[in-house]
Amino acid sequence: MKSFFFIIILVLLLFSIFELNKDITDKKYKLLIVLTTILLVCITPLYSILCFFAIFLVSIFLLFTKKNKRLWKHMLLFFGIAFLVAAIIFTSITPSITKSDIDNMSDDEKMEYIYDADDDKGKKLYEEDKDIYKYLFKKYFDKDYDLVKIPNEKTINKIKDSNELSPEQSTKLEIEKPKLYDKYLETVDTSFDEEIEKEQEDTEDTEDTESDEDKLKDSIDSELTSGHGSIKSVDYYNDSLGENAVIVIKGKENLSDKMTSEGMRYAVADTVKGVRDSRVSLDTFTIDVIYPVEDDTGNTNHDFHVIKSEWSMNTVKNMSSTDLELLNTDLDKYANSYDESTALK
Repeated sequence: MKSFFFIIILVLLLFSIFELNKDITDKKYKLLIVLTTILLVCITPLYSILCFFAIFLVSIFLLFTKKNKRLWKHMLLFFGIAFLVAAIIFTSITPSITKSDIDNMSDDEKMEYIYDADDDKGKKLYEEDKDIYKYLFKKYFDKDYDLVKIPNEKTINKIKDSNELSPEQSTKLEIEKPKLYDKYLETVDTSFDEEIEKEQEDTEDTEDTESDEDKLKDSIDSELTSGHGSIKSVDYYNDSLGENAVIVIKGKENLSDKMTSEGMRYAVADTVKGVRDSRVSLDTFTIDVIYPVEDDTGNTNHDFHVIKSEWSMNTVKNMSSTDLELLNTDLDKYANSYDESTALK
């Protein structure tokens, strides 16, 4: 279609020059020459450059061979200027790269156009020639540009993670809707900062938790007599339920029944002293003692909880030295709850 209009307009231009050669004062043909020249530049800058250059050369020739020198001087000047203007326009709208250039590019070179925000290569190429940019886009992502769907503002506001948008989507969003893309970056950056902050807090909490667990273990271990039992596990929790600890003691084996039961009670009392001396901030803590117990069928449960107890740190802190020394005989008096299995009785 462009070629058809180009030929029609070119014929009108040449016709106007021919008629003006007959009567140089005819203004309508002068106007027609100007209009057709402008139209040629708008329709096909490249072909118009070639045409103007050809007319320019012909004007030089006719200037020296024809009598109507005034006309050809004007034609020479006019089409010389038209040639320069068309050349400038063509240069400004010609893509900086071609499809052939893209085919020969490495992935890193393509990436400079896709992701490099410093000199906006991709945006400039998109403005120069959308088809060339889309060709580059497909070569890099292996996806058709027009088939990539980008979210609307409502969806962008809900995005909390940069992974929710594919690289293709974020690239197209930046090209077509830069303001919305900036908003997307702000949302993701804020979420990312919050995520980093949360991770740091979690790390700090973990470090504090590990430190408190170590303090509890060391303090309990220093109080717990080996003849009474040993530490099985100590877990410290600082969460919405408060500051709590779960302590499990393994009772000493190979003793007489009486020594075993007494030793376990001493183990609980020693553990309470260790928790108190640790100076770890606690609301409550539990102390369970496990010991191998054989059931009626002859099966042995090696981790049977023969003693279960729960303690308030406030109560423990208010106990006197005498209370602590005699605690093994008054466990149920000071504990929030205290239960011994019938296996100890």
